[in-house]
Amino acid sequence: MAAHEITHLQKKHVAWKTVGFVGLIFSPSIFRFAMNFGLGLVTVSTMFASGGRLASVATVTRSIQDFPELDLIFFTFGLILFYLQSRHMENVADAGAVRLTGDPEAVITGLLKLGLLNLLPIQWGRLQDHFSLIRPP
Repeated sequence: MAAHEITHLQKKHVAWKTVGFVGLIFSPSIFRFAMNFGLGLVTVSTMFASGGRLASVATVTRSIQDFPELDLIFFTFGLILFYLQSRHMENVADAGAVRLTGDPEAVITGLLKLGLLNLLPIQWGRLQDHFSLIRPP
């Protein structure tokens, strides 16, 4: 499965994974900044549209910003994005391994053997496949 790992190196997946991990760590701050920016735009545009009456929009904006569990929601969203990034990179590496070897059956056999060595199940359901970071061989 050297072709799989070579594809990871060619596509600079280590660097992208590092960027994704740093983004995951700071995801509450990044999403809060984006949310505050968006809410500020809505508030300003509403103020201009309503001729300066801003009390109700400001109250709603403040209640959204003060929601204490918002950082947990933002971190969860960041974790989902990090997971999707990881799945995408593994799919790209698998496809790259097939391109490098020119033999899809050899890649499938190699993945199957690695899975067996790591004591992974050979068959599993669709739900397990969807939520697993490891693709079935």
